[in-house]
Amino acid sequence: MKTIQAHNSNITGSYSFTPTEKNINIIHNDRKGDWIQTSSGIRFYPLDPRIEEINITDIAWALAHQCRFSGHCSEFYSVAQHSLFVASLCDNNVDDQKAALLHDASEAYLVDIPRPLKELQEFSAYRTIETQLQRMIFRRFGIDPDTVNWNVIKVYDDAALHTEGAWLMPDVKSWGTYGPEKVLKRFSQYTMGCMEAHEIFIKKFRELFGGKYDTQDQ
Repeated sequence: MKTIQAHNSNITGSYSFTPTEKNINIIHNDRKGDWIQTSSGIRFYPLDPRIEEINITDIAWALAHQCRFSGHCSEFYSVAQHSLFVASLCDNNVDDQKAALLHDASEAYLVDIPRPLKELQEFSAYRTIETQLQRMIFRRFGIDPDTVNWNVIKVYDDAALHTEGAWLMPDVKSWGTYGPEKVLKRFSQYTMGCMEAHEIFIKKFRELFGGKYDTQDQ
């Protein structure tokens, strides 16, 4: 059985995973839309997802390798690190931390689209697909999407966004959403490579969710 080696110029070493018959599913002609292949080998249909095809291994790997700000930031900064940042702002509320860690998990399958584009009318179909998939991801990991405290998550998400923008973008003050109170000056700039972000994301997930959804079982 072949082991795939995945490399990234921002990190040293490599990460290996071995696709198996267990996690490479067959093509279903009755599924809506086309499929993408995930890091574990699953054929995932973003327009017609199945809850059993969602796993934290794929989510962590994909988010750790996706750069925020469409890659226009001064240093690589992953969606996984952003998710960890938002979760850290939720203090000791475990339910909020769980939702915060996974609040962008749908982007593992749909990719990260910058907010100014995502909010356009032309992207309304994307937003619908994203919402449906995000709710399924929450359910996959035991979170009731109807009880997520989105008021809190959105405030922290916005603060993280603007703080990251102050660190990594040329002129965050020119953004239409900018406000100085949104930049959390108590945090110092720190950027993780893909492998570090991946490992810390998995570690935080296991800390919050325990072994019930252990990556070795998926």
